[in-house]
Amino acid sequence: MIKSITKGINLLFGDTLQKNKVFISNSLEFLHRERTLDKNYFDYVRLAALELICFEIRNKKLQGNVAELGVYKGKFARYINQYFSDRTLYLFDTFEGFHASDVKKEKKEGFSSGEQNFSDTSVEAVLKQMPSPNQ
Repeated sequence: MIKSITKGINLLFGDTLQKNKVFISNSLEFLHRERTLDKNYFDYVRLAALELICFEIRNKKLQGNVAELGVYKGKFARYINQYFSDRTLYLFDTFEGFHASDVKKEKKEGFSSGEQNFSDTSVEAVLKQMPSPNQ
């Protein structure tokens, strides 16, 4: 049903909407991108959000660099690097995981239920993930 409503709105108002850079779609087909799905990273919603953000930034000709806070093994950072290959990518992480006292407090306060051990990574391992590691 939503697909039918989307098609109807696009049929009636498509030209006006596109002139104003408004897209109503049941997919990201309007981005006209070629994409190979990564069988090791299945967070489609997160990747789709990144693609839309990239589209908006490029469409509005916004300048600046990009960053990710909390990199872990660099799987998502790889996509940021790919979509913004013309910009410097800053990656912020301890690469050591959380301190034991912080994990204990998070569990006590009910903010976490796991050990949150993110220490099985390194700067070198993350850089190997990047399609443009010099950016």
